[in-house]
Amino acid sequence: MKDSNQFHAVCLDTYPPIFYMNDVSKQIIQLITRYNAHYKSLKAAYTFDAGPNACIYLPQENVDEVKRLLQYFFPTPSSSSLDLAEPLKKLGQVQSNVIDRIIHTRIGPGPKVLEVKESLLDPLTGLPPK
Repeated sequence: MKDSNQFHAVCLDTYPPIFYMNDVSKQIIQLITRYNAHYKSLKAAYTFDAGPNACIYLPQENVDEVKRLLQYFFPTPSSSSLDLAEPLKKLGQVQSNVIDRIIHTRIGPGPKVLEVKESLLDPLTGLPPK
């Protein structure tokens, strides 16, 4: 989260400034920050692509709760009204139809060393093979 914040701070510090995040991005930062503060532990983390799209990392056991929070604060026509903890309700204005989609995936096995024949680059030059 700190790296993401720092990246966006650097973007704002350029001339002219680059505004990748929008109001919803900032509200998601607030939501995740207050969610963690409510539990007094790190239960979810955010980062952003080079744009306004939030990526939220969290353990499987917190997925349903965070999904309900997102549906409450950013409802779509299919969302229902949810009863949430008061400290989280104080987050502020509820906005409708501002989240396009939620993609839920699992973390993969991580990086692996490829055999030379699987590589897209020549190991000696670092360039694509001829």
